Amino acid sequence: MTEGASPAELRSELERLVLTDLLGPADPHEQLPGIRSPVQEWYLVGMLAPKGTIVDPSRADGDDLQDGDEGGPPGPDDRPAKVVLFPASVGFTAAVESGCTSLTVTASWGRYEKIPNPDPTATGANERLWQRHPAGGPITLTLTDGDVGPFKPDPTQPEVVVRGRCRRTANCWLVTLFLVNEQLPVRKNVDERWLFQVELSAAPADGSAAFVGRQVALPTGRGPTDRELAHLDLLYREKVEFAVGHGIGVYAEVAPENPHRATSVRTAVIPRSEVAKVEAPGPDDPALDAAERALLGAVAFDMEALSRLDGPAVTRSLAPLAEAYERWLGRQADRIGELAGDDAEAARAALVAARAVAARLRIGIDLLGTDTVAAEAFAFANHTMWQQRLHTLVAGARREDPSLGLADAEARVTANPDWSWRPFQLAFVLVNLAALADPTHPERQLDTGTADLLFFPTGGGKTEAYLGLTAFTLAVRPGHGRGPLRRGRGRRVDALHPAALDVPAVPAGGHADLRLRGAPPGAGRR
Repeated sequence: MTEGASPAELRSELERLVLTDLLGPADPHEQLPGIRSPVQEWYLVGMLAPKGTIVDPSRADGDDLQDGDEGGPPGPDDRPAKVVLFPASVGFTAAVESGCTSLTVTASWGRYEKIPNPDPTATGANERLWQRHPAGGPITLTLTDGDVGPFKPDPTQPEVVVRGRCRRTANCWLVTLFLVNEQLPVRKNVDERWLFQVELSAAPADGSAAFVGRQVALPTGRGPTDRELAHLDLLYREKVEFAVGHGIGVYAEVAPENPHRATSVRTAVIPRSEVAKVEAPGPDDPALDAAERALLGAVAFDMEALSRLDGPAVTRSLAPLAEAYERWLGRQADRIGELAGDDAEAARAALVAARAVAARLRIGIDLLGTDTVAAEAFAFANHTMWQQRLHTLVAGARREDPSLGLADAEARVTANPDWSWRPFQLAFVLVNLAALADPTHPERQLDTGTADLLFFPTGGGKTEAYLGLTAFTLAVRPGHGRGPLRRGRGRRVDALHPAALDVPAVPAGGHADLRLRGAPPGAGRR
């Protein structure tokens, strides 16, 4: 890899190295050392054993093998109590449009043969080598109902065959194909009967995009008990499943002009998939319209600012968040007409659930304007989250520049504040406020309760949202007696408001000493 390579080039090179190491081959006609070194010790995946080869734990790592004996079927007296066979076949099932008449099926693998060292002057000239020979070839499969094969892709190994079955459905052909190693095992040079780097592929003989997705192949309704699967199908409706692997992964070559069709399918020993980066949407997200962006722009997301607002003020500052979400849901409702069948039904169900969340969001925001205890606990939670974020940034600044003192580091961080909630984090906190502030709330009942779970990739901000809600819970629980905030059963402590906290600077390598004013010595200490 040349210096200055792009991240994409580095990733491709890493992928190539991993595939070469685990699957092989390093070269199509490679030679590997052969004395006490089976090919199975060079590569770990993509192998098909001779028919009936038994996994025998007693042979361990092969240390007990004699020269030229790389393992095989165990003797009759030392068979394991539980017989486990090595895989001797892999394959896939794919859906092909009913108008397609034939497929070109190609099988390929590596065949290794033990040979003398061809270079008598080389070090270890007496050592025998494993010589790789590319094997396999294409066959033409005419689509008719019934069993397929056996076909012999390579005449040099006639006991390696392709078998399968074709079934006509109302909408397409369902084609199942397997590459099968029907060779019998031997005791010496057993790797000559193994297949390495196996692959099985199929493509329409005319080059058309004849492979269709599961929704076309099996369009029957799911029924009322599969709402989650129906919702996932809706979310990933542009990601089409063209084939299912049997003992192996599959890869489909999607047609450039139609993402719902594929031009070929093949097995994939080491499956791969490109996963796009997911970022939390913000007030300027391009998926929002101008009105939604304007509403979110009026929301107070700053933790420090929220910690200083009283109940009515914080309600006014957060109300646009609920309005923006409700408006966005209205636009999604207008899109349901673009869908059909199960997708439309799943979209309507998702909209009902989302509007229930929007109603809970409204309730949480309104609660802060009417419940003093909840408002103070919310202010405390924001103060706590602001302080932890401030301390994190100060520590980071001092790591980058060890000469900075605490005051200078804090001044630098404060000049560019970075302690705002992301919209989804703040919404998650707000929808749960009512249930946490009221022990008798229906969402906390044993049989009808609600458990909200954030589903977001690593680094998206789940933990911060959970911690904010935890801080609110710690502050609001003493107020469950419907009176002022209290510490346990002791005297009244009006000290959970942020103004009541002593928050000293954190010394390098030390811990914060958070102490409630008026509390006994040591209270709140960490």
